[in-house]
Amino acid sequence: MLEELGVDIPDEIFEAIGDCMMDLASTSHRVYFGNSDDFVVIRESNEQLSQGTTGLSCWQASCHLADLLSMLDLSGKSVIELGAGCGLTGIATGSLQTAKQVMLTDFDANVLVQLRHNVELNSSSEMMKSPVSVGSIDFLNFSPEDMPFAPDLILGADIVYDGSILHGLSKTIYSLLSMKEGSVAIIASTLRNPETLAAFDNALEKNGLMVAESARIDNDRIVFDEECSIALPQLFPFSASVECPTIAYLIVRKSSTE
Repeated sequence: MLEELGVDIPDEIFEAIGDCMMDLASTSHRVYFGNSDDFVVIRESNEQLSQGTTGLSCWQASCHLADLLSMLDLSGKSVIELGAGCGLTGIATGSLQTAKQVMLTDFDANVLVQLRHNVELNSSSEMMKSPVSVGSIDFLNFSPEDMPFAPDLILGADIVYDGSILHGLSKTIYSLLSMKEGSVAIIASTLRNPETLAAFDNALEKNGLMVAESARIDNDRIVFDEECSIALPQLFPFSASVECPTIAYLIVRKSSTE
């Protein structure tokens, strides 16, 4: 209206309009550029807790795990991500790797809607190197018979935070690993509460699983022990108000090591 009247509009008006637009926007998009040949786009909620779930926004461990997986060769492998949330880890894997298939799973209905949106958003790009699909897995009511294929690799990022699901999560991981000899799981968790990770260790033990190897991710390095660390690619940067490391577990069935 002011423009139509030829009024010189003050900066304060534009700032107020911008603030209103930000208040109305419930979601935003992150674009991660790997190099000139690939990128990943993720739509997420502007609030970490939205619609009763944390799965509508990206979390630190998903970025760190995506960076870690970029260093591996998953050619011809079948991959399942548990608690995929926004889908960054799985979509990045499908974008950077020539896997046989990548299936992203979650259980919350709202998360599944956004997860399918993000997969479709990236699948339309010619840069996706692997077929990526979406499925539903309930940790507390899982049957391997519901799976369309046996995975070589099970992924999970920041899914170890709720003590009430740790037994079901561990049992689900065991069932998936039992579907194919030699399969492994990589679970990455931001170290916010050591007691939660200790409870996860206990749940793994009780469900026939063991941590074959673990590493600590601090910013741009993966630290295995005091004498062994390697640089971590920074393809999927994540900024947080509180600095916490990410712990990555390589998990196998106990029987597979006997």
